Amino acid sequence: MKIISGLLSAALLLPVALQGLSAADVAAPVAVKAEAGARREQGSPLGDQAVPAGERTREVVALRGTLTVDGTVDRDAVSILGRTVVGEEGRVLGSAVGVLGRVESSGLVGRDAVAVLGGIEINGPVGGNVVAVLGDVKLGPKAVIQGDLVRLGGSLRREPGAVVRGSQVGIGLTGALSADGGFVEWARRCLFLARPLAWDISVIWAWGVAVAFLAFYLLITLVFRRTVNACAETLAVRPGLTVLGSLLTVFLTPVAFVLLSVSVVGLLVVPFLGLAVVAATLLGKAAVLLWLGRACLRGNRPGAPVLAVTVGGLLVLVLYTVPVLGLFVFKLLGWLGLGAVVTTLARTARRGRAPVSPAPLLPPSAASAPHPSAAPVPSPVVPLAAPSPAETSSSVTAPGLSDPVRPSEPASPPVVPPPPLPAVSPAPRARLTRRLGALAIDVLLVGMVLSLLGNLRSHGAGVSFGGGGLLLALAVYGAVLWKLRGATVGGIVCGLQVARADGRGMDWATVIVRALACFLSLAPLGLGFLWAAFDADKQTWHDKIAGTVVIRLPKPAPLV
Repeated sequence: MKIISGLLSAALLLPVALQGLSAADVAAPVAVKAEAGARREQGSPLGDQAVPAGERTREVVALRGTLTVDGTVDRDAVSILGRTVVGEEGRVLGSAVGVLGRVESSGLVGRDAVAVLGGIEINGPVGGNVVAVLGDVKLGPKAVIQGDLVRLGGSLRREPGAVVRGSQVGIGLTGALSADGGFVEWARRCLFLARPLAWDISVIWAWGVAVAFLAFYLLITLVFRRTVNACAETLAVRPGLTVLGSLLTVFLTPVAFVLLSVSVVGLLVVPFLGLAVVAATLLGKAAVLLWLGRACLRGNRPGAPVLAVTVGGLLVLVLYTVPVLGLFVFKLLGWLGLGAVVTTLARTARRGRAPVSPAPLLPPSAASAPHPSAAPVPSPVVPLAAPSPAETSSSVTAPGLSDPVRPSEPASPPVVPPPPLPAVSPAPRARLTRRLGALAIDVLLVGMVLSLLGNLRSHGAGVSFGGGGLLLALAVYGAVLWKLRGATVGGIVCGLQVARADGRGMDWATVIVRALACFLSLAPLGLGFLWAAFDADKQTWHDKIAGTVVIRLPKPAPLV
């Protein structure tokens, strides 16, 4: 039970509360004395924290800093992304915990000493268990552990004189996963900052994995060149449809796995479907890298796919090092790749099922009539017998003609009407990618204004905005600018304009209805906005409700 308790405390990161320590848990020379010291409360947990000698606190937490205990902590001492250090005169009556950091104790720890993704160094009494998850354990000559020693990964170094009263459980892993290995540094410098890579020598192994995957994508491009080119072409020509296909695939794939798992036959299909999804994702990632590389090279160069994939891969590796954005790019790369493959398969199947319309049949008269622009072909001269006077005076009436035509006279060519004048083409409709770019500019602009207004609270004049404040501000901002300028700031920058489909001017009723309908487009995970990707008129749901369209101007309008 002690082993299970230690593992649970390491996995769940829940410190064990303890109000006192009995004399039976530790040796007599280090029994806890009832010290009369001033008890203080902790302030902000950010940065380094310290409990000086002679002081007493209830509990202490350090976030991204070193926690030093030279006094007394009644409950727990916890550090996250730092170190928990208990000095020789320090006393932690609860547990000493380190998350993504080390635990070093030369004093008294009343309950457990737990380190997750960090090492433990003990040279003093511990009343409970010592648990290290993916970390090394070092026991000094003065270490006395009343409970168990549980070690998952890492090494154990035990000096002569160290005492472990309970059992010892150790599961060894590779050195890369230990506290001194690269996994812990990767977790500190990359995982906690939501990015796959970092510019640090301690995570060089992660760069090696990333470069190996890039080489694998190059191999996929060389082996399946036509397929990768087709997927990249789909992403370049139909980006909106590809994004929609990605969303549908991501949401419907788990549903398909659940439905297939219900039946016995479906269970046999599940492994093959999983392999198909993995293969499609890898193939799609190569296509996305090819598309990015061609965009960076400013041209579609089908003869150099390896160069394009390399350029796209290097760009993605650089983006991986940006906090938060790196994780977003990593997930987006897989989603877009899978959507590009599914969309390409759907387009290919639809193109194969499209019926071939037969050529229109022409009437015999039109088929036999020569084209006006064609040069007349002289017919061979054949000597004929002289006609009789009766035949000469007689006339023959051609069917369908009111005037008689003599046999010797050639028939006049039919009158072909002139081709109609080309109609004036309407203004081009804006594509989804350009509209999303304008929306991103507007969200950033309104968010900055709301942030500045919120910062005024420190001076007593601020305004508090709830969770829906940004959406409401965007709706008001858009309605006002649609009426006054025909476009928001983002639309003006991207060369867009909102107009009514019937050609009349924008009025307040139209812009208010359009602004309110945007909430309807946003409600089903933004499907109403993505509707413009495959709509014939490139209209979103709020465009259809308000009767508006978004056109692309040949020349961007001035902001002022």
